[in-house]
Amino acid sequence: MTTTYPITLDARRRPTLPAELLAESGLDPRDELVAYAEEGRIVLSTRAALVARVQRVFGEASALRGVDGAALLQAQRAEDVAVEEARLAALEERAGQASPGR
Repeated sequence: MTTTYPITLDARRRPTLPAELLAESGLDPRDELVAYAEEGRIVLSTRAALVARVQRVFGEASALRGVDGAALLQAQRAEDVAVEEARLAALEERAGQASPGR
C-alpha cells in the first residue's frame, strides 16, 4: 500500500514536501525535478525517470501496433524540421525585402 502525505500550499502557492516523503522517494537534495499535470493531479519526477517512463510507454505502444517507433519519430522530426526551415526561409525573405539598400 502506498503511503499518502497531506501537503498544503503556502501563501505564495508553494508546496512543502514532508521529510518522510522525500526520504521514501530516494531523491537527493540537488536532484532536478520535472513537474506536470496529469488527470487532475500534479506529478513530480526526475528527468531520468520521466524519460524512462516515456520510452517504456512508447515502446509498449509501438510493439502493440507493430510499428517501428524510432523510425516513426525520425520521420515526424524530419517533417517538423522541413516545416521550420521553410518558415525561417520565408521570414528571412520578407526581412530582406523590407530592408532598404538590399
